Amino acid sequence: MSRPLARGPRGAIPLLLVSVVVVVVTFGFARGVWVSNLHNGLLALAFSAVGAYVLVQRPAHRVGVLFMVTGLVESVVFLGRQVAHASSGGSDRFGGRGWASGPWSSPSP
Repeated sequence: MSRPLARGPRGAIPLLLVSVVVVVVTFGFARGVWVSNLHNGLLALAFSAVGAYVLVQRPAHRVGVLFMVTGLVESVVFLGRQVAHASSGGSDRFGGRGWASGPWSSPSP
């Protein structure tokens, strides 16, 4: 009997992705704590942790992949808003709508 080829540790990629999310959120928190953006950091950590758990239990499961992608996107949103808030001196120049909100949310005249 021949043994099948080893695929490596079962949770290595989900653990790596959770580590990336933790590092990105930590860089965001290094810019200071902005209460209006705190939910994005918490969502990034929660979605990526649940996605990693699902992917360890059931590799390549669609829900696990969706949760991991959502966690990664939330971490990038969190970092982007933290950097923009820190570079603007803490002022809400866009009426509380954030830095990357786009032209559709420009202040009304």
